[in-house]
Amino acid sequence: MSILLRYFLASLVTFSLISCGGGGGSDPAVEGNEGETESPPVTTELEGIWFSCETLANNTSEESKLVFEGNAFILELSDYSDNACQVNGILAGVASGTFTIGNALTTTSGLTAKEFDSTILKIDGTSVNTTGFDIYSLSGENLAFGDESTGNGDTEGERPTDLDLNLVFTPNKPDGNPTQPQPPVTTTELEGAWSTPCVAVQGDAYAGLSISFAGINFERSGGFFNDDACTDERNVFSESGTFRIGESLITTSGLNAKNIDFTSLKIDGTSVNTTGFDIYSLSGENLAFGDESTGNGDTEGERPTDLDLNLVFTPNKPDGNPTQPQPPVTTTELEGAWSTPCVAVQGDAYAGLSISFAGINFERSGGFFNDDACTDERNVFSESGTFRIGESLITTSGLNAKNIDFTSVQDNGTVKEEFSIFSILSNNTELFFGDTKTGDESTPENRPTDVLMPPFTRAL
Repeated sequence: MSILLRYFLASLVTFSLISCGGGGGSDPAVEGNEGETESPPVTTELEGIWFSCETLANNTSEESKLVFEGNAFILELSDYSDNACQVNGILAGVASGTFTIGNALTTTSGLTAKEFDSTILKIDGTSVNTTGFDIYSLSGENLAFGDESTGNGDTEGERPTDLDLNLVFTPNKPDGNPTQPQPPVTTTELEGAWSTPCVAVQGDAYAGLSISFAGINFERSGGFFNDDACTDERNVFSESGTFRIGESLITTSGLNAKNIDFTSLKIDGTSVNTTGFDIYSLSGENLAFGDESTGNGDTEGERPTDLDLNLVFTPNKPDGNPTQPQPPVTTTELEGAWSTPCVAVQGDAYAGLSISFAGINFERSGGFFNDDACTDERNVFSESGTFRIGESLITTSGLNAKNIDFTSVQDNGTVKEEFSIFSILSNNTELFFGDTKTGDESTPENRPTDVLMPPFTRAL
């Protein structure tokens, strides 16, 4: 129930104005004093007439009719003897007043909405003055207000934080009857169709997945195929239902993500009602979900704690095929380029190192040079690969640090792994890595216990 409806019903009870005959009227503006000249009202996106029908517990129904003109509104409630607002309609009451639309916001479930403050000035001709603090979302022909269970709207601080998608208003049709709600009610950052590339797997099979979001609804499908376009189905599934976006979080590898809960209502055409608890990260045109090896998602406590960056969804192109994933999938506190000073070492040599991070990828280079600008190479190296940030720790010298694991492929095809630590100091401008004198980085057990001087500095 919206805050406006709740205040209206409460006032009706207070003034004992519910009747079988009605009262008030349907003049689409708040009454003013005779002789007053008012400037034409400014219209809003809510301008017009909106209806909703709510089935009640006794198998009757209640229709709410909202009329918006400028910054004025009229609300009419009618009771019906059937459960679809069709039979024996009786006007129960009329309220009128003014409203203001405030700032845009994101609800706790990740939907876009705006603030909506309404002041009821008259109920069935009796003057009142009651203000409620609500939210609303308008998408196409669907208008939803705040869910009272998330905030009673009595004060600014008690404004609802989510939408009531069980009570949706739609505009009237030419015959005066409301249209039927058409999803989506509102949209999220995931709106649209996404898919993974079609990739070869074991044997002669290929695999691909797709998912689409429309409002609060999702459809997911995919599986194994006989061809490299993933059109000749071998063993596939389809699933549909609703989703809800939750709080932001930092994964165990230090990446930004959000909770997302999927409630499946149909799987391969069979009705179900199961909820899975997942995470996701959206960066540019790259969408990644939780890594099942870090949590199976069967319960809230088994939600994944990291992302599966080996399975990245991208938006579908107009031909229906996915675009190619473009790194980075997401960013970390290390994002950007870092380098050490160019310093004199033994003899006439100079040494310097640099490292850059983009998403989960890194590039590292440096070595010995002939000049003090470290541009004339003498004996240098370069390598690239991926990295993963782990748990926090305190070094033996008392600094706050985190584990970091580097994985790179060498020129001979072998995989090199380093298990190190890092610490960022001085307002995120100085980066220290592990001192190999305190651990040779060959295994997690041989991870350094302290950091090495001098630091890398962030490139401007």
